[in-house]
Amino acid sequence: PRPAAEPQALLQDGKLLCKFWLSNGVCRRADCECEHPQGEALTEAKGRFWEAQRKRKAETANPDDPHRVEDKKSHARRAAVFAEWICTTYGTDVLRSGGILDIAGGRGELAFELSVKRGVPCTVVDP
Repeated sequence: PRPAAEPQALLQDGKLLCKFWLSNGVCRRADCECEHPQGEALTEAKGRFWEAQRKRKAETANPDDPHRVEDKKSHARRAAVFAEWICTTYGTDVLRSGGILDIAGGRGELAFELSVKRGVPCTVVDP
């Protein structure tokens, strides 16, 4: 299990702040009882929240990991990172001549990265 963000980062005037509001600027929970600050209070709360996130990541990082935390890409960029690796490994010209078959391609993020951004034809098969 992941440790929670620093408690003080999610508190403002003794009230719990909505982590969805702080991280995304949107809270879709109709029954959310947390605070959703605005203006300067939001800016300050976001700063505390993201600093606590950075601290948590640093504390839980594997000391033997050869990659620096600052150099890592977000989880949302995994398709772009994989597409770059595929093109570097096999060569874009080779891939363009034959294309890519993406099995269990889901929402098509990899196909988008390859076809739209790199001109590699892709076929997505998703059961």
